[in-house]
Amino acid sequence: MKTRYFLGLLLAAFVVSASSCLEGERSIGKMNDSIKLSTRKADFSASNDSIIITTKGTWWWVNDISVNGNYLVFNPVETEKENFAINGDWFSIERCDNQKLIVRVSENRSSKDRNIKITLEAGDYFDYIDVNQLGRY
Repeated sequence: MKTRYFLGLLLAAFVVSASSCLEGERSIGKMNDSIKLSTRKADFSASNDSIIITTKGTWWWVNDISVNGNYLVFNPVETEKENFAINGDWFSIERCDNQKLIVRVSENRSSKDRNIKITLEAGDYFDYIDVNQLGRY
């Protein structure tokens, strides 16, 4: 009788343990959008241009920046500040306050299209802005 009781408890513990593991798996990556971007995409012609992207959230930073598929080296801690600027050869990314990001591009005189992918982070939530600029044809 004791063996049967023990096996029943062991089975119950296994079922509870397995269901809690499955519950945890369902919640992975389901963080709420705390950044709330006004847009995730900007398409520019070959001319000089810029876009102002606003957020509803104020606690976010730039996690990484990819320029034409190559990651840009910068200090992410600096991007937690209310004001910062990151300047590349043909672009700039500037945070003017807690809720405004300005992306500027210079004229594209080459025939190749250009791309910047900016990944923002707020805790465990990630979002991105995809900026494309056409080449001069």
